[in-house]
Amino acid sequence: AQVGALIGFSGAILTWIMCEAMGRDIVSVILGGAGTDNTPSTGETVEFDGEITTATIDAVAAALLDARNVIITPGYGLAVAQGQFAVADIAKKLKAK
Repeated sequence: AQVGALIGFSGAILTWIMCEAMGRDIVSVILGGAGTDNTPSTGETVEFDGEITTATIDAVAAALLDARNVIITPGYGLAVAQGQFAVADIAKKLKAK
C-alpha cells in the first residue's frame, strides 16, 4: 500500500510540474475538459507563419557526426515512441567516433 501511494504521489507531482511547464490549469488537465462544449469550431482558419525544414536520415547522420557537441533532450514523445534505445545506440556511436 505504501509503494502504491508513493507511485501515485510521484505521478501527481509530475503532473503538476508538467502543467506548470505548459502553462495549463491542473484541474482542467485532470478533468480532461469535462463539462466543456466539444462542438467543432466554426471560426476562421488560423494560418501559421514560419518555415518547415525537412531532412533525410543521411543528412541528420552527417550533421551529428560533424558536430563537436550533441545535446539530446529526451521528452514524453521519445518515451511513448520507445525511442530511448535508438537514441542510446546513436549516443554510443557518437561517443566512439
